[in-house]
Amino acid sequence: MSEKSCSCWAWLMSASIASTLAFAPAAAVTGDPQGDFLSTFAGVPAADLDVAAAAVLIDGETLQLGGVMFDRIGISPNPTYVWGIDRGSGTAGLFTGAPSVGANVLFDAVLAFGTDGSGQLVAFNDGAPPTVTSLAAGTIGVFGSVSIARIPLALLPSRGFSTNQYSYNLWTRAGDGNALIADFASDRNFFAEGVPEPGTWALLLVGFGAVGATLRRRFAVEATPV
Repeated sequence: MSEKSCSCWAWLMSASIASTLAFAPAAAVTGDPQGDFLSTFAGVPAADLDVAAAAVLIDGETLQLGGVMFDRIGISPNPTYVWGIDRGSGTAGLFTGAPSVGANVLFDAVLAFGTDGSGQLVAFNDGAPPTVTSLAAGTIGVFGSVSIARIPLALLPSRGFSTNQYSYNLWTRAGDGNALIADFASDRNFFAEGVPEPGTWALLLVGFGAVGATLRRRFAVEATPV
C-alpha cells in the first residue's frame, strides 16, 4: 500500500471512530490529566508516554480501541502501549509486581504494540497456557499522537462477562518492568457503555482531528506536482 493510500486510510479510520463514538450504544471515552506520571516511574517522562484520552467502541463483532497521547508517538525511545481487558476473570496482575502499580487495573487479556503498529494479543486461560495472537498488518495504526486498534471479538472470548460488560485500561511503558510503566488511563478500568461525557469525548475528537489535519496536509503536499 502506498504512503498516500495509508494516509487516506488513516484519516478515514480516525474520522470514522471519532464520529461513531457519539452514537454507539457500547462506547466510552475516558480523559486523563497531563503530566500525571506514576510516582514509581523510573524512566524519562515524555509526552508520548502521557495518555490524554482512551476510547472503546464495540462495533458488531469488532472491538475498536483508540488512544491519544499528549505528543507524537515515538518521540521517546521504544515506547510500548498496552491495553488491559477484563472479560470476567481479571486480576490486578501488575499490583503483584515490584514496585506495585495498578491496584485497580484488572485484566485477563492484554494487547501490546509499539510505534510501528506491530503487536500481540495475549488472552489468558484457566489452567492452560495463554493464547497469543500476532496481529495482522493493518490491525493497529499509529498516526501522530493517536493509536487505533481493531480487534475481532472472536479473539477475546468471555470469561464470565457479556461483551458489553468488558472493561478496559490503557497504559504506557518505557521498557520492561513495573518501574517503567509511565501512566494509566485512568486509575481504574472503564466500561464501554452509554454515551461518553462531552468533555472527554471532545478531548478525543481534538486528538483525532489533529492527526487527520496533519495527514490531509501531508497528502496535499505529496499530490502537488513538482
